[in-house]
Amino acid sequence: MGNAPDETKHHERLAEIRETKFGDLSDEQVLEFLAERKRLDELRQAYEAKQHEDEAKAELEGKRAKLLQEIGTLNKDITPDKEDEELLALINQRKKLEDELEALGGEVPERQEEAVPEKKKAPKKEEAPQEAPKEEAAPAPEEAPEAAEETKVPEPPKSIFKEDSGFGQEAIVQGSPKEIGEFSRFLHELETNHDSLGSFLQNLPKEAKMNEAFMLKVAEVDPAYAMHYADQTLKHDEKWNVKVASMKNSRNSGNALAEMLPEARTGQVVLAGTTQDFRNVRFATPDMAEYDRILEVAKGGTLAKVKDLKEAADAHLLVPKILQKDKAFMQEVEKIIKNGKK
Repeated sequence: MGNAPDETKHHERLAEIRETKFGDLSDEQVLEFLAERKRLDELRQAYEAKQHEDEAKAELEGKRAKLLQEIGTLNKDITPDKEDEELLALINQRKKLEDELEALGGEVPERQEEAVPEKKKAPKKEEAPQEAPKEEAAPAPEEAPEAAEETKVPEPPKSIFKEDSGFGQEAIVQGSPKEIGEFSRFLHELETNHDSLGSFLQNLPKEAKMNEAFMLKVAEVDPAYAMHYADQTLKHDEKWNVKVASMKNSRNSGNALAEMLPEARTGQVVLAGTTQDFRNVRFATPDMAEYDRILEVAKGGTLAKVKDLKEAADAHLLVPKILQKDKAFMQEVEKIIKNGKK
C-alpha cells in the first residue's frame, strides 16, 4: 500500500492521463495509458480501503479501551464493605461490560470466578471448650478416637449422597429426605425478604443451605443468589445445578453459571444454561460431549434474538464470540439484519 505522498502522486498522474488527448496517440500508446490508469486506480482503491480499515481498527480499539477503563473502575468499586445487593448489581454491570468487550474481540481481564465472597462468620465461643474431653479420655486410650470425633465439624449425612458417583454425577438418592421439612418456616421470610435477599441467605443455618428443595425455592426467586449461597454439597450436585441453570433470573441480579464452581459447569449444566439464555454458550468448551448440541442451541437462540431486534441488532455485540467464528452462521445473521433494514 502506498503512503500519503504516493497517493498524491497517483491522483496527479491520473489527472494528467484524463487531460491527455488520446486521439493524437497511436493505438499502442493509448493501450499503455489505459493500463497505467487501471493500475493507478487499483492502487487508489487499495489505499482508500486501507484508510477505512485503519479508521475502523482505531474506532474498535477506542471502544475496547473505554470498556476496559469502565471495567477497571467497577473493579475498584467492588469492595467487601458494600451490601450484597449493591455488590451483585455492580457485578452484573461488570459482566455486561465484559460481554461487550468479548464481542468486540477484546480480552477480559483475569479475575477470580467467585465474585462476591461470603462473609466469614465469627467462631462461636461455645465451640472452644469442646477439646476438653481429650484429657478425660486419656486413662482409656481405646476411647480417645471417639472423644476426638466430637470436636470435628459435622459433615453432611453420608446416607444422603451416592458414595460411588464421580464428581458431576453426585446426586441425592431417591427416597431420601429432600422435602423442605423443618425449613418450611423460612419460606414466609423468603417471600418477605426479596429486597434484602443476600442478608437473609447469609444468616440461614448451614442445614438450610444444604436442603435441595428449599434452595430450589430460593432459585425460583433468584437463581444467581441461590447458587452463590448454596452449600458445597449442592454446588457439587449436577442435577441441582442443571435445575438452577434452567431458571430465568427475572431480577437480573447476575448469572447462575458465573456463580458456580468452575469445575461444576459440566456439559449438561452449560446446555441447560444455554437453552435458557444463548449467551451462556461462552461457558462451553470443546471437551464437553454436549459441545455441538450447545452450539446448536446457542445459534437458535441467537437467530431468534436477531429476528426480534431486526434492524436494531448489532451482530458484533449481540452474537457470542464463540459463534462469530462460524462464517456461514454470521452470513445468516447479517442477512437477517440486512433484510430488517429494508
